[in-house]
Amino acid sequence: LYAHGLGGIEQDYAQAFQHYARAAEMGDVQAIFNVGEMFRVGQGVEVNLPKAFELFTSAALQGHFKGMLMLGLSYWYGWGVERNCGDAVYLLKLVAERGPEGRVLRDAYSAYKKHDFAKAFRLYLRAAEAGYEVGQCNVAVMAGKRE
Repeated sequence: LYAHGLGGIEQDYAQAFQHYARAAEMGDVQAIFNVGEMFRVGQGVEVNLPKAFELFTSAALQGHFKGMLMLGLSYWYGWGVERNCGDAVYLLKLVAERGPEGRVLRDAYSAYKKHDFAKAFRLYLRAAEAGYEVGQCNVAVMAGKRE
């Protein structure tokens, strides 16, 4: 409520930070991410990029999608950590494959498991054309087997 000024409550980032911090201490992964983002941009708290990086790491390790994205961007831009393009690319690739665009890969796998090889091939080919290595590999394997 405080972060966005909802429900007739005036926007107050300092109050929002306090509430998110309490929830983060109790292990709420969304709150951990939110506190990290507030440290990154300085909402309700002083900018602290190393702390933001630490929190993004914690959220990512718990499977938080945006946590993984922000961890990748932290490595890319050097937010609170030494810039490391290799780690950034690795993480951002994982995000891309798990995000909305990665749905094509999941649908392709589902079609393959149902023995709908033509549909699986088309979907893997679409993923391959978008640059997904998994799609490229599976198209090659399926073309080799002629399924």
